[in-house]
Amino acid sequence: GSSPLLPYVTEQYWDSGNHGSSTMSKNVTQNVADPRPGSAGSTAAELNSQFVGLGTLGKFAAGNLFVGKYLGTVGTNGVIGFGKPFDFTYRPRQLKFWYKGTVGTVDYSGGGVNKGDSDAAQVYICLCEMDGPHVVDTRKSDTFFNPASKTVTYCSGALNKDSTNDRTDGKIIAYAEWINTTPETSEWTEVTVELHYNEEYEGTVPNYLMLTASASKYGDYFTGSTASIMYLDDVELVY
Repeated sequence: GSSPLLPYVTEQYWDSGNHGSSTMSKNVTQNVADPRPGSAGSTAAELNSQFVGLGTLGKFAAGNLFVGKYLGTVGTNGVIGFGKPFDFTYRPRQLKFWYKGTVGTVDYSGGGVNKGDSDAAQVYICLCEMDGPHVVDTRKSDTFFNPASKTVTYCSGALNKDSTNDRTDGKIIAYAEWINTTPETSEWTEVTVELHYNEEYEGTVPNYLMLTASASKYGDYFTGSTASIMYLDDVELVY
C-alpha cells in the first residue's frame, strides 16, 4: 500500500508508526532502493523523524520500525502493541544489523530532553516470557518501556486502540540496547550487540520477541530532531 506504507505484504510481523502519520499524509518509515553492500535484498528501511501536521497542528514523530502491531490512533496519539510470539528453539547471543544515518540536534523537546541536546538513534531487543504484547499508549507515560528492566507488563485482552494494558507481569529473559549519538554515519556499517541474560531467569525459555528501531530514542515523548534519519538493513539474530 501507499498510505499507510506497510512493512509487509500479507503476513504482518513488523509494523511502524505510519498508521498514525499517514493521517497527515506522511510516512515516517519507507523502503528505499539502497541495500547495504552484499545484501541479498533490494531495499533497506528509511526511518525519518519529522514533524507531522499542518502549521502548528500536529506533533513530532520519530521514524520507527518494530516487531508488533500498531493498534490505533487517538487524536494525535498512538497505541502500540510491542512484541510478537517467537520460537526460541536455540539461545541467541547477539543481535546484528547494518546501519547508516544522521543524528540531529533536538528541535522538539520533552521527557527531560531539551532543545539543543543531541538526539539519539536506538535499537533494542528483548527476549520475553509473556502471553501478549506490551501495550504503550503515548498519552500515558506510565506505559512507556525501559528495555533494561527485568520485568515487562503485557496485555492478554482485546487488542485495539481502546485496549487497557492489564499490567500482567512478564519476564525479560535477555536484552540488548544500542544507542548512537554520532552525528553522521555516511557509509553502511555493521553493528553487533551482545545480549545480556538476566541470571535470575536462568533456564526460562522466552516465547516473545520485542525488537524496536527508532531514529529518535525519545519519540514516545514526541521528542527529537527533524534532521534525524536512520537507514536499517539485514537484521539478524546470531546463535
